[in-house]
Amino acid sequence: MKLSKGYAKILTISIIAFWLVMMGLLVKRTYFHIPEFSQTPVLADTDKADLISGEEWMGIYMGKDKIGYSVTNIQKGNDIYLVSERTLMRLNVMGSPQEITILTNAILDRDFSIKSFRFNLQSGVVKFQAQAKVSKGEMELNITSGGRKTKETIPLKTTPYLPGSLRLLLSQQGLSVGKEFRFPIFDPSTMSNEDIVVRIEGKEKLKIGNERLSAYRLKETFKGVVIKSWISEEGKTLKEESPMGMVMIRETGEEALTKNWGKGSRIDIISSTAVPANIHIEKPQSVKYLKIKLKAIPLSDFNLTKGRQVLIGDIMEITREEINMGNSYILPLKEKGFEGYMKPSPLVQSNDAKIIEEAKRIIGDERDALKAAKRIMEWVYQSIDKKPTISIPSALEVLESKVGDCNEHTTLFTALTRAVGIPTRIITGIVLSDNNFYYHAWAEVYVGKWVSIDPTMNQLPADATHIGFVEGGLDKQVEMIKVIGHLKAEILGYK
Repeated sequence: MKLSKGYAKILTISIIAFWLVMMGLLVKRTYFHIPEFSQTPVLADTDKADLISGEEWMGIYMGKDKIGYSVTNIQKGNDIYLVSERTLMRLNVMGSPQEITILTNAILDRDFSIKSFRFNLQSGVVKFQAQAKVSKGEMELNITSGGRKTKETIPLKTTPYLPGSLRLLLSQQGLSVGKEFRFPIFDPSTMSNEDIVVRIEGKEKLKIGNERLSAYRLKETFKGVVIKSWISEEGKTLKEESPMGMVMIRETGEEALTKNWGKGSRIDIISSTAVPANIHIEKPQSVKYLKIKLKAIPLSDFNLTKGRQVLIGDIMEITREEINMGNSYILPLKEKGFEGYMKPSPLVQSNDAKIIEEAKRIIGDERDALKAAKRIMEWVYQSIDKKPTISIPSALEVLESKVGDCNEHTTLFTALTRAVGIPTRIITGIVLSDNNFYYHAWAEVYVGKWVSIDPTMNQLPADATHIGFVEGGLDKQVEMIKVIGHLKAEILGYK
């Protein structure tokens, strides 16, 4: 899609796809999150994993509509467990059917710790693969994206586990109401730890199909995101409720494949995630100043006073930056303290030869940081076909496919600017269009000072209706779940 296609159309597509990516991550709990326990769990006298070996099917619903299913198979071998999972989701996006398939295969030790795993995601022409092997206190991670392979070795302090192992471990430890477990989560994409808290809130009867089953009700809290689930005494998952109204329910294989598809009203992704504006602004892309009241979300959970944004109480003021060529610098940057914003990551492969070659070709002989960033922004905007893309955005994959939404635009832009030495960070938040605020992703570049830049909208700087909540990649963007479906906004003034 080129410049002539129009602002509103581009924005709508970007927002839909961003929402779908977030929903897909919820199903998988983000494949990079691997729990670590301070000590090896004690196995019960009766190996309860034997009781839950076999096949489990779950239907995935949004309201009354079935949007997919997940099937998990656990088989016990000689002192190992073989675990496979297949998740499929189908959605109607702007009248176009979209399908995403996720395959996970793992070999677990007898205590459920990882020996190795393979992860595959496919959505249309987009493919993403990750493989990992654990041995001698380290994890060897290999990612295939855009036809290229990247390798990373991650040191491990303790035994790693897959997220799906949590319920097996809980059942081995003995389920009882009131128990609470706190597990640190190791995130290889940031080399950092986060805690997940699991509390057994109660025991109750749960209706699944025509059966009433005894179930433990669990509350899982991760980065402020709450997921409720119900598991049987044997550790089988019966039901799971995730943010944004997604529910997973235990079904038979036949039910998962055939029951409830297409029933109920069709999901309107745009209306279900939009935050209505109380004032009509004719040209939001021209807004230089915005004063807005933010309500119904935990504002203190976000760093909202930063750069062009100032939050006092629940009132935020955003002032679009002034561009001054005198503040820019000649590449490469000589200032210290920006190394973290120029580092490659498994999905932002700014050190890849193909990315570096393309970035140098785009900027040509331009050495001014601001002008170089502008060239890259314009190239990404004009070169990437703006289509809904359900994927884990990878710069190499986007460079290869030339297709994507706001996440794909921003991820590729970030890799290209970092490749030529411009510090860049990814921002996720909301932006105004057609009397509603929608969820969106863009970037900020350091060109003597931090300046907002939107490669999906072709804006430098981005208009003042861009309100940033989260800085970082998809592992950080999960925090937006605390905002989606809850945020209310009241525009108090604009220029």
